[in-house]
Amino acid sequence: MNPEKPFASTRDALNHLLEGHELTPEEVDAFKSHFPEDQYLDYKDGLITKKTNLRDGQRIIRRWVSGFANSEGGILIVGVTDTKPREISGCLRPGGGALDRWAESLLTDMVPKLSPPPRIQVVEHPEGEVLVIAVPRALELVSVPEAGDSVYYMRLNQSTIPAPAFLITDLVFGRRRYPSINLNVKKGQLPSFLQQPTCTVPLHISAENVGLVTAEHLELGMISWAAGKRETKINPLLMSYIDLAGDPQAGESSWRLQHGITRPRAQGTAHLAPFAELDFNVMEGFVFPFSEESVHIVAALYLLSRGAPPLWFELQFTCYKNDGGKPQVSDLKVQNALGKRVGILAYAGDRKK
Repeated sequence: MNPEKPFASTRDALNHLLEGHELTPEEVDAFKSHFPEDQYLDYKDGLITKKTNLRDGQRIIRRWVSGFANSEGGILIVGVTDTKPREISGCLRPGGGALDRWAESLLTDMVPKLSPPPRIQVVEHPEGEVLVIAVPRALELVSVPEAGDSVYYMRLNQSTIPAPAFLITDLVFGRRRYPSINLNVKKGQLPSFLQQPTCTVPLHISAENVGLVTAEHLELGMISWAAGKRETKINPLLMSYIDLAGDPQAGESSWRLQHGITRPRAQGTAHLAPFAELDFNVMEGFVFPFSEESVHIVAALYLLSRGAPPLWFELQFTCYKNDGGKPQVSDLKVQNALGKRVGILAYAGDRKK
C-alpha cells in the first residue's frame, strides 16, 4: 500500500474500512490530499461537534449515514474542513465521553435497518480527533425519524438529499424487495468412535422462503475456523460482513479459516418460491476437534440468490468426546444475523457432563 496514496479510489477505501482497516493519522492526511468528495466520500468540519452546533451536527451525521446506506455505501469523515485546502479540524467530545460512542448513540433508532451496521472509528491525529464512519449499502431502505415523519436520504455525486416520495414508493413496492429466508440445520451421522482427535461434522441444511419474493439460483456458503491444513480464499466483500475474534484458543489443534459452498440437492432447482422449502447438499468439508474438553464453534452461513445481497446467519454448536470416547455435537442452533456482523470464533469450554 502506497503511503502517499494508500487506496486506489474512494470505493477501494470503503471496502478496506468495511473489512476492518483502521486508518492511521498519516493515511488521513493522504486521504484529504488525494480524494475529493464524491459518491462514496464526504468531509465535515469538526466544528459540528461543538456544543453550539451539536444539534446540526447530530442531524448531519444521521442524514449522511441514511444517504450512504440507501445508495452504494460511503465514508463520512468528521474532523476535516469542507473548504480547500482541506485541513484537520479536530472533533470535540460531546458530553466528555468517547467520540465513537457518541456517534453510535445517534444511530440507535436507525440500527434495525442498518444491516450490516456501519464501522465507526476515531483516528487520534496530532491536530485533533477525526471521526470516521464507513457505511455499507443497506439491505433495505433506511429512514431518519424527523419531526414525527420518516425521511429517506440518498447520495447523489457530492450531495446528500431527501429522496422524493415517488421514488420511495417505487423502491418500497418493487426495486428493493428481496427474498426472506429461514435456515434449519441438523447434524449428520458421526463416527461410532474416534481414530484421531478430529472428524468431519456433516451438516444438513434446509431453507424455507417465508417472504413473498421468489429466490433464484441459490447458493449457500459457510465460513468457519476448522482444524486442519486445508484453506480456501474468501471473497473480500464477504469478509466485510463478518468479524474474526482472533485465532482460536481451543486445544492444540492447527486451525485454519475455511470456506465451503453448497447448492440445492435436487437437480435443476432454479428457484425457491414463496412458502416453499428445499434441502441443500450436505456441507461436510469442515473438520473439528473432539476431546474431553468441549470446543464451542461459531460460524457464519450466508445465502446467495440472484439479484439480492447475501442473507447472513450465525451457526453455533459444541464438539466434545463423551466418557465412552464417542464424538458428540450439542447445542446446535442457527439464527438470522440481521442488524449485526457475524462473529467467527472457536474456544474451549467446560467439560460436558
